[in-house]
Amino acid sequence: MSKQRKVAVIGGGAAGLMAAVTAAKNGAQVTIFERNEKIGKKILATGNGKCNFSNEDLSVNHYAGSLKDKFQSVYEQFPRESLKKYFMENGMLIRDKKGYLYPNTEQAATVVDFFLEQTKIYGIKTITDCCIRPKDIIQTKNGFQITIRQNKKEVFDSVILTTGGVAAPKTGSDGIGFDIAKQFGHKIIPVIPSLVQLYTNDENAKALAGVRADADIELLVDNKPVCEEYGELQLTNYGVSGIPIFQLSRYAGYALREHKKVQVVIDFLREYQEEALVEQLKKQWKNYQSLQALQKITKESFFHGFINKKITMVILKKCNMKPTDTIENLTEKDMVRFIQFCKAYVCEITKTNSFEQAQVSAGGIPSNEVNEDLSSKFVKGLYFAGEILDLDGRCGGYNLQWAFSSGYCAGMHASGIL
Repeated sequence: MSKQRKVAVIGGGAAGLMAAVTAAKNGAQVTIFERNEKIGKKILATGNGKCNFSNEDLSVNHYAGSLKDKFQSVYEQFPRESLKKYFMENGMLIRDKKGYLYPNTEQAATVVDFFLEQTKIYGIKTITDCCIRPKDIIQTKNGFQITIRQNKKEVFDSVILTTGGVAAPKTGSDGIGFDIAKQFGHKIIPVIPSLVQLYTNDENAKALAGVRADADIELLVDNKPVCEEYGELQLTNYGVSGIPIFQLSRYAGYALREHKKVQVVIDFLREYQEEALVEQLKKQWKNYQSLQALQKITKESFFHGFINKKITMVILKKCNMKPTDTIENLTEKDMVRFIQFCKAYVCEITKTNSFEQAQVSAGGIPSNEVNEDLSSKFVKGLYFAGEILDLDGRCGGYNLQWAFSSGYCAGMHASGIL
């Protein structure tokens, strides 16, 4: 007669909860070890507390990292439609906002409560306020011996590491899972902040702080284009922020780590061609000339209808034009220079913001050290899921979908009957 398999899940976030429930549904006896006072703490912060958990536009193209080669096989085991069905069949309605999927309540707490209910239904034991460190896990001939509180020891057949990365350390993600993985022979691809703001050396940053503008942003590394994003850019007193900046931040971070030159080129007038804009300004100037108003119009007011006033003032400064000067001596060359800055405002990136501000971390356990079922190639019975693996997604629910899909995969395979 086969015995019930005992599975330890280290980390009670999205990946850990899905791994635990999946293993328990498959007949395993499961214990979650969570360092915080309650499970699901990091989930509460996702999507500004609304929990964007997946996206209707789901493909490997929205991810980066070495695990891209295993993404499809893992995702197909528990795709978006399976996740939606799982939530709906167990009482959680879903809201689709232009392809971005949320709980209908738009409250991350709903997802946490959902999993709390699931752990009760499947008899999952949860030990909170319990930080498992490398010295607390020992591989034995019978599996893994884990030392819990006050030297209490328990042996498990399988261990699933779902401790996350290093982003948002206040939620408990401090990289301890990497230390556990290293103990078992794994190497870690350098971990950096991702989906995070970027610092610039722009002397005009403070003058531009608070501006929000739809813009096209191109990332250059050593003067070569790497990627391009479009969306609402937020200018801050230290640099640049907003969704398009988050999307390209991992590429900027790794380039900076290699001491490469990193720049962003901002197009504030993406929908217009440079030549058309210059022609518009020339017509505008001639119109004022016909009205004999050239001495009445300042350069600030001449350009005010093209772009945010703060940006206008900064670009005039870059063009060596005084805002209060009138346009009687304004040349076509002046107009061209102004538009060129609007279409290609260049900022040199000096660093990313910290892990404290990052939504996720890039890097982690590489693909060549895990099998297709997300088990370790070095240690039988050791599995990984979620952010601890070298795969990170864009903003838009992609990282939570990966957490749930990889958690399902690891939980299913770790729970196999002996």
